[in-house]
Amino acid sequence: MGAGGLWGMTGGMAAVPAWAWALVAGAFALVAGAALGDAVYQAAQRRTRAAAMLAPTKREQIILRLQGGCGPLRKAARWLCGRMPYVDGACESAVLLLGERGLAFTKEAFLSLVLLATLVSLGVGWLLVGSVVFGVALAGIVFVGTLALVRNKSDKMNQEMREQVPEALRSLSMSFRSGHTLPQTLSDSAQETSGYLGHLFSVAADRLEMGATPSEALGVMRANPRVPELSFVAVALDVQHRTGGSIAPVLESATESVEGELKLMRALRVQTAQAKLSASIVTVMPFVLVALFSLMSPDFLSPFFSSFLGLALLALALIMQLTGVLIVRRMLKVDVV
Repeated sequence: MGAGGLWGMTGGMAAVPAWAWALVAGAFALVAGAALGDAVYQAAQRRTRAAAMLAPTKREQIILRLQGGCGPLRKAARWLCGRMPYVDGACESAVLLLGERGLAFTKEAFLSLVLLATLVSLGVGWLLVGSVVFGVALAGIVFVGTLALVRNKSDKMNQEMREQVPEALRSLSMSFRSGHTLPQTLSDSAQETSGYLGHLFSVAADRLEMGATPSEALGVMRANPRVPELSFVAVALDVQHRTGGSIAPVLESATESVEGELKLMRALRVQTAQAKLSASIVTVMPFVLVALFSLMSPDFLSPFFSSFLGLALLALALIMQLTGVLIVRRMLKVDVV
């Protein structure tokens, strides 16, 4: 191609009006956007059809989608569960609580939903007030408050459940004294005991009826972290079923031991109640105060961001706050099993 032809092409391209290039670019973007939108729509339709096959009602479809969590945040949720024991424990408690209501969540799925709610609260607070500090404080309240609420709810249910253990053991002892077999004893105890303990006895009785060995059936009580008092009872029942003999005296001794542990736990709860309340206030109050101050004066934290010294002081304050909360919670951690 000659130089004249090359210059002609260059001049011809340069002569094309700008609006023509804009029109071509707009048409290309429209076609690409339509193709991408159609792909997303088809994927959503496939997920909707799959959800409809697994869950016929709208409520069940929503629950099924929630049980999958928020996909983009699952990796961050997994990282947090692996790095922060308190977050991992709260998520495990949430999974147990939801499982009792027939909802099969995983720790990563639950935490991803909490992170999604945290990000939404950050954006809503930022848009409503016009202060990113208020949005961050509101997000902190949602994240910390949700995990604390789950832990408190789980601790309360565990305490109520452990308070029922002595009565459940007395029911087992009376059933054995009446000459009942192990399946009959578990079935009677499941009917007389309410809540989660009754569910455990019912599961063990159902496993025996389906042909499981006593060791396999009692494994639901032996390996249950929520009711550690039943681990010894499960071992005693398994040994008694294999070797024979009277199990009632063993159950009576276990009842006395559990009642002593419960009395000690009540005393510990009374003595540490004020300290736990102080720890909760120290954890949540900074976020509440920052949210209130930023709501009344959106620029009250601006001096901290105007210099390196201000940023260093702000980071030091956050580190000291986190360290204090961790130390207090570690001091208040008492394991009685």
